[in-house]
Amino acid sequence: MKTLFAALFIAFFATALLYLRFLLKRLLLFTKINAICKEHRFELVKSHFLWFMGNTGMEKCDFYIVTCEKVYSVVLSRSLIKNCTLRFEGNTLTKEYNMILYNVWGQIFRIPFRLYSRQRRDCNFKYAFQPRWEGKEIAFIALINPAVSEIRKLTTKGEMIIGDGDCIWGLTIFSLRGFLRELTEHSKRINKEDQHNEKNNYS
Repeated sequence: MKTLFAALFIAFFATALLYLRFLLKRLLLFTKINAICKEHRFELVKSHFLWFMGNTGMEKCDFYIVTCEKVYSVVLSRSLIKNCTLRFEGNTLTKEYNMILYNVWGQIFRIPFRLYSRQRRDCNFKYAFQPRWEGKEIAFIALINPAVSEIRKLTTKGEMIIGDGDCIWGLTIFSLRGFLRELTEHSKRINKEDQHNEKNNYS
């Protein structure tokens, strides 16, 4: 009986740590997104109160970042377990947990365990879209936070690894770090275009 209670306690404690990590990662996302929007004077528009926690099922976008040229429509995704792989095959998404084992010679072996599979579901990226944004370029973003160890896509040539800025299912995939880098580069492009236009006006 004591062994059973000990096992249950360990399982509960491990699960609590996973959710604590998730909460800390999302609070960091909240801070970073607000900071970069303030720094570059982008408009952050939340589609619901707990926008940084995400919508269950990825059925609606969670927030928008609006610049003078572009609207980033963002849906949040996550994995409680860091050491897992997202595998896209046609219209099926599979999440696999990678168990890492070492042999006596120090060699590493990865044993994948399928956690779940689901069919493609389209997200409503215009859930809280505003008419004043009409005419701007729209980018549909899947922001994975906390991040997974890797994302793979099955193609006719075999499997390929998906990284920041790659597209799948009509979405551009980003980690938090990659998305912050994208916003910074977008701000630089806007400033460069403004400087070029000012030079042309004075010439």
